[in-house]
Amino acid sequence: MEAESIFLRDGERFTATEHARGPWDPEALHGGAPAALITEAFRAVQPGGELAFARLGFELLRPVPRAALELSVEVARPGRRVQE
Repeated sequence: MEAESIFLRDGERFTATEHARGPWDPEALHGGAPAALITEAFRAVQPGGELAFARLGFELLRPVPRAALELSVEVARPGRRVQE
């Protein structure tokens, strides 16, 4: 069985597939879809080595629309004490 994507990447944009559609509104995403997308973006900027995320939490203040999404992540302040 072939795995199917929740998002398709088109350059810098991510387009949700049917697997990301929410149960209450066909034009909104279920919460797991944007949470997974954000988590993968965090992993891309993590320093590596033996460090790993202990916990990630997400609060969606309103429905995430089924539209092309752009996502960017940057390290605002690297924590020397945490990374040593």
